[in-house]
Amino acid sequence: MLIISAFGITVTTTAPNTGVSKVMTVDNGKVYELNFNADVLLSSVVEVNIKELGLTIASQQITTNGNKALTFTPTSNAITIEFNRINSGTASLQFEIDNIQLKEVVSSKLTHEVGIKNYELSDHLGNVRTTVSDKKVSGSSKVISANDYYPFGMEARSVSNGEYRFGFGGHEKDDEVKGSGNHLSFNDFGYNPRLGRRWRTDPAFNEYPSISPYAGFGNNPLIFIDPDGKRIIFINGKLGGGSPDGGEEYWNDSFVEGAKDYLFDNKTYFVNTDYSYFSSASGRTDQGYEYAKNNYDALIEGMSEDEVFNLVSHSMGGAFSKGVEKYLEEKGWEVQTNVMINTFQVDDIEVGDNDGTYNIDYQNTDDPVLFWFDTNLGYGELENANATIREESGEETISYKHRSPIDGGREFWDSLDQKIIESEKKK
Repeated sequence: MLIISAFGITVTTTAPNTGVSKVMTVDNGKVYELNFNADVLLSSVVEVNIKELGLTIASQQITTNGNKALTFTPTSNAITIEFNRINSGTASLQFEIDNIQLKEVVSSKLTHEVGIKNYELSDHLGNVRTTVSDKKVSGSSKVISANDYYPFGMEARSVSNGEYRFGFGGHEKDDEVKGSGNHLSFNDFGYNPRLGRRWRTDPAFNEYPSISPYAGFGNNPLIFIDPDGKRIIFINGKLGGGSPDGGEEYWNDSFVEGAKDYLFDNKTYFVNTDYSYFSSASGRTDQGYEYAKNNYDALIEGMSEDEVFNLVSHSMGGAFSKGVEKYLEEKGWEVQTNVMINTFQVDDIEVGDNDGTYNIDYQNTDDPVLFWFDTNLGYGELENANATIREESGEETISYKHRSPIDGGREFWDSLDQKIIESEKKK
């Protein structure tokens, strides 16, 4: 049971043992957990106290940033939650407490009964490919269902004992409409995986005039799920040396329109930043993280909680984009796709094995910037990339090669799917 949920507060103090407090009603004898995220600023030392009838029943000192938790069992029906600065002196200090939640800890009874729990094994799009039971048969798990799909969701091979009712994209199957696996609920909008079309128009079709109102997955089921993302963040590369200014001017208009169609997004945000010539990939990742933190309100303006982000970056902006991605994910947002073009020091960028973002690493093999200035001479690859694409630019003028994918306009996006397919064949 969730008792309280609050977004966050910033507290400025000028004396020790001062801060904020709140009185809460609880049930005595039950176990509660207080969760929050702390951001300790300007060398503050913060203490969180749970008090009952003026006496402290649980306490924790906080000197580092991150998620914190405090468990306690009250003996009365009222508690006071305090967040206080305990530094001595009269200097003005700040701390932030974010994502505050107080919830009852509900214990569950342990059971050794098997065959009542199922585990879903999904692909990168969230499609459940195999469902297994916790019941073992002859040393192996019992398979409840196994499915292979054509690109738009029509079943290719399917094995099921009838207990699993979900299909492509995690949507519920309604086999009474068009037979087994031929109709998905799609939140009551209906979807035919054989045609790749909805029965009713997409509720947001007027935002995407270039795509059929009956389309699903933005007509691009290789990397998208439905619902689709709602904002693309464009991150420029190093400025100077003949490049355009940062921000929106850095990007070719046709290239941006192509990105909107490909990523099925109609909202854009243009980062305007620059980097040191001697910066490292990790340093630019940290720079991107701090940028997202300092510009968070602008990045999420007009977004709803169920919407997602897509990132497009160039050159030194590639490492920067992973920092932006990291901060957005820490704040609970999904970053669906990260398209990194002619990325400088690409093999120094850290991407974990469980990175949930679809990472596209695109490079031109005749890019002089990567060959002459990058330590890997242009032969590096993004760790754990979902798609690694290497091809010549086709540009004769040397000074234009580094930006050629952008200056070529929407052509980059129109051919990207085919290049992803070809890259898969080379693995």
